[in-house]
Amino acid sequence: MYVADRLNNRIAIFSEDGRPLKALSVRAPVGVQVHRKTGAIYAIGSARLGTKGLFAITKFKSYPDCGRDL
Repeated sequence: MYVADRLNNRIAIFSEDGRPLKALSVRAPVGVQVHRKTGAIYAIGSARLGTKGLFAITKFKSYPDCGRDL
């Protein structure tokens, strides 16, 4: 399970039984998608351009090579 954890600025990855596995650093994430064929992880989070607030898409490698252990 992939969770966009906006308050902790991360995408958290959990096993089927709820064990925490990995965390991906993303500023204020609002969404996450996993590519069906490649397993690549795409996160949508906040970004700033000068004084404007924008959304940014970040691509991560597939699990388990994608981030730090939880």
